[in-house]
Amino acid sequence: MTRPTTIITVLAILVLCSSALAMDGSGTETDPYIITNVDELQAMRDDLSAHYQLGNDMDATATAGWFEGAGFEPVGTDSNSFTGVFDGKGYVITGLYINRPSDLYVGLFGFVRGAEIRNVGLADVDITGHGAMGTLVGGGRESVIFSAWSSGTVRGTGILQYPLGGLIGTSSEYCHISQCYSSANVSAITSSSPGNRTGGLAGINTKGSIIIDSYATGNVSGKYKVGGLVGDNIYGSWGGYIKRCYSVGKVTGDGGGLVGYNWMSGVTYDSYWDVETSGKDTSYGGTPKTTEEMMQQATFVNWDFDQVWNIIENVTYPFFGEPPLLIGLEIAGPNEVAENHQTRYSAIAIYDNNTTADVTNLAVWSVEPNLIASIEAGLLATDKIFEPHAVTITAEYTEADITAEDAKEVGIFAICPEGAALEFDGADDYINLGNDASLKPSLPVTLTAWIKFMSSSSQMDTILLDTLDGYNRYYGVWLNLGGNGDWINCGYGDGGIAGQGSRRNKKATVTLSEGVWYHVTATINGPTDMSLYVNGLDAGGTYLGTGGSLTYSISGNASIGARQNDRVGSEYYFHGCIDEVVIYDRALSVEQIQILMHTRPDAGEPNLVGYWNFDEGEGQVAYDLSPNANHGQLGSDPNADDSDPAWVDSDAPTGICTPEGLVKRNVNDALEIKLNILQQIEEALLMEDASVNILDDLFDEAQYGHLDKRDIIKAKQEIHSAIQGEE
Repeated sequence: MTRPTTIITVLAILVLCSSALAMDGSGTETDPYIITNVDELQAMRDDLSAHYQLGNDMDATATAGWFEGAGFEPVGTDSNSFTGVFDGKGYVITGLYINRPSDLYVGLFGFVRGAEIRNVGLADVDITGHGAMGTLVGGGRESVIFSAWSSGTVRGTGILQYPLGGLIGTSSEYCHISQCYSSANVSAITSSSPGNRTGGLAGINTKGSIIIDSYATGNVSGKYKVGGLVGDNIYGSWGGYIKRCYSVGKVTGDGGGLVGYNWMSGVTYDSYWDVETSGKDTSYGGTPKTTEEMMQQATFVNWDFDQVWNIIENVTYPFFGEPPLLIGLEIAGPNEVAENHQTRYSAIAIYDNNTTADVTNLAVWSVEPNLIASIEAGLLATDKIFEPHAVTITAEYTEADITAEDAKEVGIFAICPEGAALEFDGADDYINLGNDASLKPSLPVTLTAWIKFMSSSSQMDTILLDTLDGYNRYYGVWLNLGGNGDWINCGYGDGGIAGQGSRRNKKATVTLSEGVWYHVTATINGPTDMSLYVNGLDAGGTYLGTGGSLTYSISGNASIGARQNDRVGSEYYFHGCIDEVVIYDRALSVEQIQILMHTRPDAGEPNLVGYWNFDEGEGQVAYDLSPNANHGQLGSDPNADDSDPAWVDSDAPTGICTPEGLVKRNVNDALEIKLNILQQIEEALLMEDASVNILDDLFDEAQYGHLDKRDIIKAKQEIHSAIQGEE
């Protein structure tokens, strides 16, 4: 039964081998082979010392079906390296596929030695290998890589210190990499022990090698030695140099924003990383900068913006080549928003090189009609409405004398609060959710609730999953609030003794007012991938602590409104109202959070860990409407006592009005307005009557002062007429 497969494989190899003979050229410096298709690309294995050029852009997606799913076979090995010259002539290879999870030295070129590779782009690459791998080169020595770029995905299965890079795995022994970049996402995917030395551009840079005038924008994840640009920059005394480089991708794992580790003191000059987008505020080399600073030419000291680099001030990070041409603008954001609410929209500039840039803060914004809404820097603020409305928001952006604009129609819906909430006294009230295994989810996790706080002398714990601190230890996941509404915090513990080293958290400075409802959300993906939101807007924040992996205790309970603690006196209680508590074992997107603010989750929704809407309005139980049915007990005892939060009517702004509900709300609001007007009229009548009485007394006592008697009589008549008219 294996014979047909064997025949097909042999035929495929014969076809590939014959491709070298079919290529134009003789493979010399003056007469290089011209590669025009992916079969000829594979045939470089037949002559590893020749000169090659690409003759056109190339679709390599067919490689996904090669060699029984293993895909393209890398050109060159560590024992039989590619030593020739490859010039892409500016052309792009799209869709290259390699799936060799047990192999080392994986990439378009497996291993190069004394080679030169230049002027080539690799788009939408999909590569899986064991280690020592990158999109372009798995490993290299004494080679030059110039003006090359890549995008796509690199996955490493190895558990040892095998390097993974967005462009090259190992750059060793006097390799020279310049004017290169990668936006590929690089990850060590073995769950038991993610591999080490993972970088956005290179896994290792060592032994006389230099990376200069290059950058990486892809996300990078691993366990140790993870860097936005380079995983490990080694041997500074005779190599491992980085100069005029930057990175902006998210970095997940132990490492740094630009460089994950420096063994034997690798050296970094005039290089930077984005501390906001990376999630890393430290690095083994380089200078941290904010996103705003990374888009300003003045940040990049000693960089050549005349011959090498370019930048669109306050719009882009540095890039190579001429500025792209602005060809369009697109407004990104929800199609519907709630009344009395603020929603963030983005203006995305579109360029002729298929790139985009966020120009929200540089665009000119407007909204029509502007009687019920306003917009500034993309932040749309809506007023209360009495019937469904739609507005049109417009953004206009000008760059290099080219103006682009976009318009987006946005519906505004009304909110009809209903049901009950729970009010916590800040002294001893809480809800005990128990310690069922379903309340100990692994990451990612989302915690969200509506809160209305009153000031407190200490932090106020809101949602906590297993935070029994086990004799001063950090466990579980939490979301809490500063006592004065001045910060919001989320994080997790690794089970260690309480301190910086046993927790990992993110804390954002906010300004919340007492007695006002706020929707607060925390999404926790990992140690450097947490987000805090207030009313659906990202609150930013700073990472704190150096704890390890999320750990739950055996006996710790989940709770709402307080941290259950085995050390009496160290609990933190929420003071105020809480409503609509929801927990997911997935990270919600900002769009999903904005929808959830004003709607209620479906009880059967995927990844729903718990949902407590508190609409019981009475009793000792807060029912969990999720399939897990982790019903909460109010207070410390099944019977009513002082530790029970109080049931109150909820006016949290959740629940979209039906037409009937909006009519009812309008009628009730109109009635209240009329009653207020009648009360004001009654007060006016009382004031007029009092004035008449005063005038009567003056008339009877003939105390006219400087007034004429006829003036007093006339004033009395006018007041009486006014009173009769109002009655």
